[in-house]
Amino acid sequence: VLGVFGGGVLISVKNCLRPQLVHTDVQNVEQLFVRISVCYGFFALLNVVYIPPNSNLSFYDFYAKSVDLSWESVNCDLGIF
Repeated sequence: VLGVFGGGVLISVKNCLRPQLVHTDVQNVEQLFVRISVCYGFFALLNVVYIPPNSNLSFYDFYAKSVDLSWESVNCDLGIF
């Protein structure tokens, strides 16, 4: 099992799913993106994020930007956010 930590978030994935950490330049949000192989050339992008309660709207903008950038940087068929 691969465990990847990003500040206060974690994604744990079985190695048989061939997890790959997807790096993002957006550093203002605690988040992780991992690409996994679901089956026979079908890939999914997993994401976890922590945005503290009562955060400024700019955190949501940063998060939306990082989702867009990450999705565009990988070839995935499905996204789970």
